[in-house]
Amino acid sequence: MELGKQRKIGLWRMFLKYIFSLLVATILLGGFWVLLFSLAIGQGLILPANYAEKQLHQNWEAISKSQPLDRKLIPHTCKFGVFDKFYEYLEGDFDEQTVEDAKLFLKHSKGYRNRYIMIERDEDICVIQYDISAHFASPVLHRLFPRLELTLLLGFFVLFLALVIAMAFLFARKLKKELMPVMEATQQIKEKNLEFELKASHIQEFNEVINSIQDMKTALSEALKKEWETEERRKKHISALAHDIKTPLTIIKGNTELIIEENISSDVKEYIESIERSTNQIERYIGLLIEAAKEKKELEMKIVRVKTEDFVRQVIKQSKVLCRSYQMHLVEQVSLLQNSTLMIDEESAMRALLNVVKNALEHSEEQKEIRLSLIEEEGGLVIQVEDFGLGFTEEALKHATEQFFTQNVSRTGTHYGLGLYISKQIIERHDG
Repeated sequence: MELGKQRKIGLWRMFLKYIFSLLVATILLGGFWVLLFSLAIGQGLILPANYAEKQLHQNWEAISKSQPLDRKLIPHTCKFGVFDKFYEYLEGDFDEQTVEDAKLFLKHSKGYRNRYIMIERDEDICVIQYDISAHFASPVLHRLFPRLELTLLLGFFVLFLALVIAMAFLFARKLKKELMPVMEATQQIKEKNLEFELKASHIQEFNEVINSIQDMKTALSEALKKEWETEERRKKHISALAHDIKTPLTIIKGNTELIIEENISSDVKEYIESIERSTNQIERYIGLLIEAAKEKKELEMKIVRVKTEDFVRQVIKQSKVLCRSYQMHLVEQVSLLQNSTLMIDEESAMRALLNVVKNALEHSEEQKEIRLSLIEEEGGLVIQVEDFGLGFTEEALKHATEQFFTQNVSRTGTHYGLGLYISKQIIERHDG
């Protein structure tokens, strides 16, 4: 099944689209940076590269006649040094290395490291160091950022980095948006919900994944539907067969009771009573089989609030009746919170607990006792049943609550693996 008819693009095209967008944005950013630089020069915020050279030529005569030297005649982007006729340094703002370089310039008319201008005065020589670079017109900004080109380059790099991060964020958000249908579909399937509509993606590769999920969802839904229908038929067949068996069984039971009332020999009466006991046993098994066929779906429960004390009292009472039928003694341990209540289906919960007690009685040694512990905590009622039997085997611990599981693989005894299974279903319905 194909989802969506709108035009799809490949993932590589989407990637190229964002690369192209980043390239265009970078060009625009560069153009904006150049325009901003030009506007700053036009507004006098930045001095052009030849500003110092022009100012020095304009102020040449004034500098040569100024006594003492007026520092204002020298642009703030320049440094100066005053030397005597023997090239000894008198004053200025040169550092030691610049002084030595200026002396070489005076001796050989060439600066080895910088550009210099020499202005001869009446009693000394003024050497001015300058460069052919743009600078901030503000002396404060010039002191903070003396190399304007490097400052502008770093500023452009920071903006470019911010642009790359922004484009990466947009690309990631777009990918996440296009991936959202896939993520939603997998989450729905994880929650075992197949009744949902898949949304299409604008990216071809993602849409192919979505189409595969749609096919898988359809196939899985059909398989589960067939499995459910098969299970429903199985349960109906079991239930119908069990009811059909009950009819002739009832006839056998009734006739057996009539024969027992007749004047018959003790041997025959013993045989008939054995038949009656077996008939009652089969009847109980059929009841369990019908109940097991219902499973969770048909286990209708009426959850109501009951007093914990009353429920526990009934559990102990019914457990004692069971123990007497097996000629065993019940030892109970009870600890309840004051005036507490439980939200349960009392009848179902009672049946589940008595199944566990009965299982303990059937597997315990004769003439022994059964221990029943009912301890109430904040989270609910904790019930433990302890017997003196051989205990569960490793296999039984894994499968004890599975339907029809029994340690007696020949099934020649009286246990058909339904009691604990039914108890588990009921307890799970009570969030236990």
